[in-house]
Amino acid sequence: MYIEAMIESEIATNNRHMFLYGRNTPHREKLLKTIADKYPFVLGSDTSSVIFCVADIPAEFVKRIIQFFSYFSKNKHSNIAELVESIKSGKEFWSSFYYSYLTTGDDKEFDKKTSCLDIVFAPFLDRFAQVVLEASNNNAFFQLVLDRKKEISIYSVQSINSLIGSRINGEMNIKVACECDEWESAWDGCGNVAEYVHDYTILELDNSLQTSFKEEES
Repeated sequence: MYIEAMIESEIATNNRHMFLYGRNTPHREKLLKTIADKYPFVLGSDTSSVIFCVADIPAEFVKRIIQFFSYFSKNKHSNIAELVESIKSGKEFWSSFYYSYLTTGDDKEFDKKTSCLDIVFAPFLDRFAQVVLEASNNNAFFQLVLDRKKEISIYSVQSINSLIGSRINGEMNIKVACECDEWESAWDGCGNVAEYVHDYTILELDNSLQTSFKEEES
């Protein structure tokens, strides 16, 4: 239910990923920017902070991530799906190898097997948010608020869903501001579904969601 008084606290201090449903208006952008201004990301902070950006920026961010990993991979990826598949293969290898090493003590096949991997050191991606906090000497999670102003790539949607589904909210929470019917997919880059109960909650910025329900019922 839309309760304006609780919006700021829910966005700035609630340690959960969220979809913020509201009409794409200048008022929505102003509201989110105002909250970000009141909770700035400060080095050495012990309180939660809010980082605001327009949601067409992740498309450029994803592009740069692909370019970055091209330096460490044998294949030059053209989209996030290809990159995610390489990362997934690397993680599966490390999990299998480590289990085998613990049970047998044999690491003779290590060099031969890693030579077949596209990205050898992929597992460090899981620590991205944690590394950000360590580097900034922060002891509190931060909120990344994405205000969707226009259509973005399906690969950006899936990569954002991957972050939401990874349950990294101990360090970083993703807050996606969008209209209630415009998020294209619930699937992440690996084909998994971001589950509502476990992975995120919904906060209404205005009465648009309730209006949509009433229109469907009539």
